Amino acid sequence: SLTSSSSGWIVGDNGTLLYKFRDAWFKYQKVTTANLFSIHLLNKDEGWAVGSSGTMLHYNGKKWEIVPCPTQRNLYSVSFLDSSYGIAVGEQGTVIIYKDGAWTLLENVPRGNLYTVASKKDMSMLAGGIEYGSIPVMTISGDSETNIKETYDPGFFQIKSLAITDNSKVWAVGRPGSIFHFNGSNWIKLEQFERLSSLKSVCFSDENTGVAVGYGGTILSYSEDGWVKESSPVSVKLNGAAFSGNTIYAVGDKGTIITLNRKPATFRSPTEPNSTVLGIESYPNPSTDILNITVPEEDDFNAGLLTLTDASGKVILMKRLDSDSAGQVYRINTSKLATGLYMISIKSVDNRLASGKFIVRR
Repeated sequence: SLTSSSSGWIVGDNGTLLYKFRDAWFKYQKVTTANLFSIHLLNKDEGWAVGSSGTMLHYNGKKWEIVPCPTQRNLYSVSFLDSSYGIAVGEQGTVIIYKDGAWTLLENVPRGNLYTVASKKDMSMLAGGIEYGSIPVMTISGDSETNIKETYDPGFFQIKSLAITDNSKVWAVGRPGSIFHFNGSNWIKLEQFERLSSLKSVCFSDENTGVAVGYGGTILSYSEDGWVKESSPVSVKLNGAAFSGNTIYAVGDKGTIITLNRKPATFRSPTEPNSTVLGIESYPNPSTDILNITVPEEDDFNAGLLTLTDASGKVILMKRLDSDSAGQVYRINTSKLATGLYMISIKSVDNRLASGKFIVRR
């Protein structure tokens, strides 16, 4: 959880607490040996962290302290609307509410592990999952904790993380690799073109700026053009992410901390001056289940963004490519695509465009 580019905290296993000062992270003295799973900073002078066996820590701007908790069950997520109202959730349907300076355990909550809670304006949402079962996404409006409303059933998908944007739209991610979106009126499950690893965390800094991370070092970034899979420098499981300006921070297993400067390249259209269109080779064409796409090998073509669209112009896939991917072959699963014509484009960081097309035929 970050409050600025030079201030923030990370929590982890065995009571790990790290704080950020300018461009470096430092270890804080141990307060507990419990595993810490979630942290929420209200500002640079106040924050909360929760963990195993009902462990709860409070930060008062000077130090972290253990505070009494009404449960001994594992707590997986904590979120606050403001300094006077917060929610923490955990295993076996555990929900505790912070109000009037005290934490209270709620009764009659659907059983099943609750992995995430997110709060924004006057709304909080919580979700989770259970093996071979379904746990609904639930909403609490304002601070009326007595009225938990079931709002969406994701089926047998476990929701691991929620993010609410300023306009009260919601993103949810989980396992197996899945992304759900509430657009203000309905929930939808996004159909991914390529199979994703399970996702552990999602966060948004504004409506059109988001990130999701998960197993195998998976990093997805979101813009108004949709979700794009980023090239990741690690293969370990990433458990959390946060924004500071244009920089994404992600943390994971084995003490992993990575940063990604999210400044998408600006591309000119192929009709602008100095823009050259290159051809893209793809095979087999027509395709039935697998398509191989070869990145142009021209020495000065610095690959940027790969995009697939259908004949109507609907974006099917967006994927950022490594800058040194010239000549590489990317394998795409086309088995779930309808029969028809599809377009391929690769935009470079120096405003060049490579394009091609292929047919899916059953």
